[in-house]
Amino acid sequence: MSRLHPDDARAFWLAPKTRSDQFLLYAFSPVGSDVDAVVDHLLDRAARIGDLNLVVRETFAALDYPYWKRVRARRDQIVVRGGISDWRACLDDVAGLIADQVDARVQAWRIHLYPHILGAPDDRGPCSVAVLQISHALADGRRSAAIARELFGIDDLPAASNIRGRREESMTAAATGLLRVPGQLGGIVVRGRRAYRLTALDGPGPAPAAPGPLNTAPGVDRLLRVVVVDAAALRIGGHSVTAGAIVVIGRALVGAGIVGADDPLVVELTISRDPNPGTRNNFFTAAVDTHPGIADPALRAAAVAASIDDARRRDGSPGAVASRHAAASTPAVLMRWGTSFFDATARTGTVTGHTVVSSVNRGGADLVLGGGRVRFTTGFPALSSMQGMTHGVHGIGSSVAISVTTSRSVVSDVDAYVAHLRRELS
Repeated sequence: MSRLHPDDARAFWLAPKTRSDQFLLYAFSPVGSDVDAVVDHLLDRAARIGDLNLVVRETFAALDYPYWKRVRARRDQIVVRGGISDWRACLDDVAGLIADQVDARVQAWRIHLYPHILGAPDDRGPCSVAVLQISHALADGRRSAAIARELFGIDDLPAASNIRGRREESMTAAATGLLRVPGQLGGIVVRGRRAYRLTALDGPGPAPAAPGPLNTAPGVDRLLRVVVVDAAALRIGGHSVTAGAIVVIGRALVGAGIVGADDPLVVELTISRDPNPGTRNNFFTAAVDTHPGIADPALRAAAVAASIDDARRRDGSPGAVASRHAAASTPAVLMRWGTSFFDATARTGTVTGHTVVSSVNRGGADLVLGGGRVRFTTGFPALSSMQGMTHGVHGIGSSVAISVTTSRSVVSDVDAYVAHLRRELS
């Protein structure tokens, strides 16, 4: 068994409150009629992927961080959702699944199959859809995309290894964790002092923003929409797809009348960090100004790209790195105690951003499902009490999908907004 990194343990403990499961949707050319064979193939590949044969085992009284325990992937983790044949109905069904989060102590992932779907947003005819639902404790956006690449890939995978039953070691792990506490507390003091000194040298970051019309607590319902474009449409002025998408989203929000033309507009952007051994969640969120005062799209994209670069620089500063090291010294029992007080319904007077943008490049368009090639992929970043609309920007091959997740109580006519997105992309 391997111990969860504190960042991953926090994601696990908060999951029942934040509903943070990721839903990675992949659309393929149609799989044909033998859906059972597709399920068999997926189960065989899942059994060969280490990350898909894990569950969480907690320790007694949270005296140590939870551990990953190896278990065999099961067939009931692959669900065929027949009877749904329309793209909008497929999205509505996925929206309903958001309320049914996985329990990583039992299973850390599921696959939902929609074999025959009409009306996909890439306008290329019928498709088959596979949705990988995965616990955020198991993987962040980049790692979950890598898992999906193994699952739907064409390369041979190593044979599934034997998984032997082992005696539960909760008490042993708890005792070991208890022995770590004095050193961890000392580490917090030493590393915390160092972080305090270094952070003082970093200078202030962007000031928090006042809430806007989208910083409204969503209802229980979820509305999902997806627009698919060629990646070239988002490389505005030669800048990244992410920067271009932020420009397009900003212009569409103004065009739809959701925010005013003169209103400040900041996105809370999810940004990946370099891989850190032992940590499955390697990312941070940062405020990125959309620069609404710049009319020229290319100049605006350049300004957004510079803001993203500045966020990366600040996250990699000695003070920020030292602060993360200090936080990682927190004893498990204290972190578990702290997460128990987290209130997912709490409201604040300021926000990091007015909408969330999560952007992931999921690689080449060489994935397959039942012989059908992948056409596009998307995802649906979670809403929260302070974020009533989120956007996903997901690329595979030369296609990019921009997703919108919201609630009727936040945006009553989401299709009007999506129409403005399409207009900006054209």
